[in-house]
Amino acid sequence: MNIFIKDIQKTYGNLKVLNRINIEFKDKDFSTLLGPSGCGKTTLLRIIAGLETPDAGEIYFGDKCVFSKEKKINVASNKRKLGMVFQDFALWPHMTVFENIAFPLKAKGKKENIKEKVFSALKTVRLENLYARYPSELSGGQQQRVAFARAIIDNPEVILFDEPLSALDANLRDEMRFELTTLVKDIGITVIYVTHDQIEAMSMSNKVIVMNKGNILQSDSPEVIYKNPINTFVAQFVGKSNVLKDGIIRPENISLTKLENSTEYEGSVESVSYMGSFYELSVKISSLGLWKIYSNERKAAGEKLKLYIRNSDIHILGGIANV
Repeated sequence: MNIFIKDIQKTYGNLKVLNRINIEFKDKDFSTLLGPSGCGKTTLLRIIAGLETPDAGEIYFGDKCVFSKEKKINVASNKRKLGMVFQDFALWPHMTVFENIAFPLKAKGKKENIKEKVFSALKTVRLENLYARYPSELSGGQQQRVAFARAIIDNPEVILFDEPLSALDANLRDEMRFELTTLVKDIGITVIYVTHDQIEAMSMSNKVIVMNKGNILQSDSPEVIYKNPINTFVAQFVGKSNVLKDGIIRPENISLTKLENSTEYEGSVESVSYMGSFYELSVKISSLGLWKIYSNERKAAGEKLKLYIRNSDIHILGGIANV
């Protein structure tokens, strides 16, 4: 299902949280709202869910208008045909896995074939043998899958995720990124995902929507967002970058050996971080500040280096740096 957001605005007192947001979420795409805390991404997600009311604008689910300030339309959240997975999973601790997943159906009075529907959802998330357990008896990853099963139990046309992996440890987050991506692809459903984690956004999404201060700065594929950021904020929020006068250069595009058609810079190593497959160097360059450089060899603090950059690897920014 396509979702169209038109001129959505939201303020809290004197604070403008969303500033005339216009965006389309395409059917069966995995779209991620990415940005720092307070940028408006969660507010936008809650507005799409019907949990917050915008001050102006319209929202369409396909051809159906679910919100319009001007037309006085505001379809209730439970009638928008969506599922939602929260940051804290929001599982009822006194209910079993089966009861948690069945809850949305019972709350809507849909009592027919509940057992069949619940076990179908359990099979999707590969938890058929844990239906009688309570949330406290499950791992974090298992609880996440229960929350996902509950979100899909009533066959929604879109699933909304509000930072669902932030409560998990690093190794489990890596595992669940793959799990969630596989599950939603198998189901074939529209996904809108909120995170401040660039790795989640870039590795899971078809489309990344970078937000800051209530504005959408750039919306495109992960590859375009990384290789062609519109401004300094996007360049520095999505991956690491070094700022030149007219553009940015990614650390992986800086060579410690001479290249043809390249410009030479000199700097001194300030610090070295071992990253496993490479070393990340902080190199101070006169007039340009501190740069991040990747090296296959360890360098000593204070060591003088020559750096080489091809002009073709410099991305010229076209946007406004401080939006």
